[in-house]
Parts: sequence; structure tokens; C-alpha cells
Amino acid sequence: MVHVSRVLSTLALAAMTATASQAQRYTLVDLGTLPGHTVSIPFDINNSGQIVGVSIRRIDGIDESEQAFLYANGVMQGLGALPDDTYSLANALNDSGLVVGVSFNNQPLQYRAFAFEDGVMRDLGSLPGWSPDPRSVNQKGEIAGILFDATGGTHAFLFHEGLFTDLGTLGGPHSGAFGINKAGNVVGFSTLPSGFHAFIYDGAMQDLGAFGDSNGSEAYSINNEGQIVGYSYLNIASSFYHAFLYSNGTFRDLGTLGGNYSKASDINKFGVIVGHATIADGQIHGFVYDSSSGTMANLNDLVQDSDGWAIFDAAAVNDRGQIVASAKKEGVTHAFLLTPVARGH
Repeated sequence: MVHVSRVLSTLALAAMTATASQAQRYTLVDLGTLPGHTVSIPFDINNSGQIVGVSIRRIDGIDESEQAFLYANGVMQGLGALPDDTYSLANALNDSGLVVGVSFNNQPLQYRAFAFEDGVMRDLGSLPGWSPDPRSVNQKGEIAGILFDATGGTHAFLFHEGLFTDLGTLGGPHSGAFGINKAGNVVGFSTLPSGFHAFIYDGAMQDLGAFGDSNGSEAYSINNEGQIVGYSYLNIASSFYHAFLYSNGTFRDLGTLGGNYSKASDINKFGVIVGHATIADGQIHGFVYDSSSGTMANLNDLVQDSDGWAIFDAAAVNDRGQIVASAKKEGVTHAFLLTPVARGH
């Protein structure tokens, strides 16, 4: 007699093997750091393959220097900082190469928003009483981000043609914006009278909700097709959270890599999603999720010649399928570019 469970296990194993063999593979390029630095972290990539992030000189676990970088054509360029500032971070860029980020000093810590274009960094200004932190920029130069006040309060903002607009909240004291698409739709999070929810802003802030009766969710990215990704707690009693895809008014739970947690950070126009998730033993690995097939894959299983680097977070993906990610090796973190390998190679 043939044992049914053994047949099912065999079929499941065959399916997993087939899926793994058909999965997209990637080459891996270490972006390195700026001279004298030891750490680099990427935040965004555009459709030309330009990458922005931060390069850090870290000594005994303390960040002694932080400088925004732009990586293009195999070269990492430091962007410096605004006058009277020492540190900077580059958070996002668009396809025209417009870079946005923050410039600051540690004492006192006060962010100044900058735009970097054609080799020039300029101060974007602010709203009175607020320090702006730009997080995303679209092709029209519209910028979405977070305003900070002196007491630690936060509000989402939209910046266009020299003007900041405070987007308000969903009823609680805090909000923040993380993504914007070409239509100017902004996504992020806002606190409620109880908890916090992902939102979309299109002239007004709308509550996207969360999984089930959960009171915790955030949205990080929206593509030009209006698909949104982020994370949500599973329910009001759970401490576990999963990455989601929100499309046509419906949440899809993207699952994990075998653990209890996942977050989606970006989505391209083809529905390719990247982020990080835990595996069964609790370790955090970068993932790529194919919306068409509904499969999440561990990026560490898909790269060629990793040389011992372990990818723990994927920050962004462009429409060519290139991914920027952070990886660790012997306690050091570097930014990496993952480029899809043509099928059959």
C-alpha cells in the first residue's frame, strides 16, 4: 500500500525543487564605501541603475562620520553636506537623477532637507517649527517625507515647487510619508486614537486599514499602478507582523521565509516586491516576492558568488529588476547591487 502523506511530501518536494530551479538568479556587486569609511547602506535605486544611500566611518560601534553617496557607473561619489553641517544621508532619487535627503549635525540634531542635482546641493527650507526628512521623490520633483518638531512629534509632508504641505493625521498625533508615485499619491503611516494604520493621500488622507482587526500597519512604497506595499500586524492580539501587498482595495499577506516577521520596502511596476523577513531560526534575510506567482524567495539562495556575504535587507527594486540590498560579512555591512541574470545563463 502507498502511504498518501509520503506521496504528498514527494510531490511537494518536487514542486519546491522545480520552483527553486526556475527562480530568477542575480549577480552581486559590492558597492564598497567612501574612502576612510567602513560601512555603506543603500536606500534607493532608479531605472538607470543609479543608487543612493549613506557611507559611514564606524569605530567600536560608534558612527564617527556619515555622508550621503550617489553610486553611478561603478563609482561611489560623496555628496557632502549643506553649509555648517557635517553629516548627510541620501534617501531617494528619481529617474532624472534628482537626489533628496537630509543634512545635519549631531549637536543639536536638526535635519535640513536637501536636493542634489547636477553636482549642486541646495537647501529645501522647511515649515516653521519643523525639521523635514525627505523619503521619496517622483519624476515631477514632488517629495514626500516626515516633519519632526522639537518635542519629537511627526507629520507627513508633501513638497512641490518650493512649498511644504502638512498632510495631517488620521486622528492621532503622528504621521509620516515614505513613498510617492508619478500621480503624486503618497503613502505612509498615521497614528489613530488607538494604534496606527497605513494611509494613502490623494488630496486627503485615507485609512487603508490592516490585516483583520489589527491596529498596526505601515505603507512604504506605491508604484505607478497604485499597488502599495508595507507591513501589518496579523491581528490585534498578535506581536507578529507580515509584509503586505495592497491592490484594488484588498490586502494580500506575503508571508515570511519561515519565521514570524516580514516587511516589504518597495515594489516596481511589474509587481516585484523586496524587503526582509525572518527564517525559522529568527535570522533576518532579504527577500524578493513575485506577485504574479505569489512566491517569496530568500535572496541569499538566488545570488551567484556571494563570497560569504549574507543579505539581510533589500531596500529597493527598479523596473529592470535590479535590487539594492544590505549584506553582512564578519560584522561589516556593505551596500550591494543585485542584477538579474538572463534565463538560461
